[in-house]
Amino acid sequence: MRALLPQLTQAARVDLALTLAGAKPLARVSCAYRDAERVIGALRRLGLAARRWERALRPAVADADDYVVSAVASDEAAAPDARAFVFAARDGELAELAARFTDDDLIAGRLLGYPDCCVQAYLAHREHHHARLEPAFAGDGGASPYWTNTMLDVFGWHLLSHFPCRADCAASRAQAMRHWEALCRLDPGFGLAAVRHLRSLVLRHPRLGLVYGQPLADGGLLLLGGSAAFRAALGGAERVERRPGRLERGGQAVSGVETFDFTAGSDDGHPV
Repeated sequence: MRALLPQLTQAARVDLALTLAGAKPLARVSCAYRDAERVIGALRRLGLAARRWERALRPAVADADDYVVSAVASDEAAAPDARAFVFAARDGELAELAARFTDDDLIAGRLLGYPDCCVQAYLAHREHHHARLEPAFAGDGGASPYWTNTMLDVFGWHLLSHFPCRADCAASRAQAMRHWEALCRLDPGFGLAAVRHLRSLVLRHPRLGLVYGQPLADGGLLLLGGSAAFRAALGGAERVERRPGRLERGGQAVSGVETFDFTAGSDDGHPV
């Protein structure tokens, strides 16, 4: 799929694979506005119905590496940073409806298959979600289940396309496990890698963006990924030391770091 759709991110291609496999009813992906027709043509060759929202999107809030956290509707389709929403489904009417109701968060969320409790929570915490990558409940000091980790979408890893309303949302967990099972059947190695990445500590710096990794018993952190700027500030190290509010490597330190723990959920066994 990467060769057919190089304009899309890994996370978008995952959603399309889940839609093709029947695990998701509908996928919403974004691409540069100038690429939208090529993307729609490729989706149709895959056997999916595809529709583009009539308006363009312009970035409103961006994180490091220009990852777009939120965007606003625009009629400036020719702008260099203009992006398009493209909806893909096996059911053409569903794709058409989604394109028609893109700017109605309640209807769009339901068409995309998000649990109603999570749609309502998104509406209640809209300001938070327009500015930040984590669920509203994350960062309270406790460990959240790995499947609630929405922060690694920028790096291509997620099991949910929505923000779960709570760390114990049964509907979101069931959906995440369905998606995981489908991924494992499509590519077992990728399914295992997804959980390895998602079950991590995610650290955010206001200027450098994100890094994430697996916590070690001695207080270290084995880095699995991160923004180019943050990795460079850590000297490209694979292992760093964690201290309250900062990361250290040798004599270097990056301070002002927020930590989000998504290491819970180890009771979820491999589905295949």
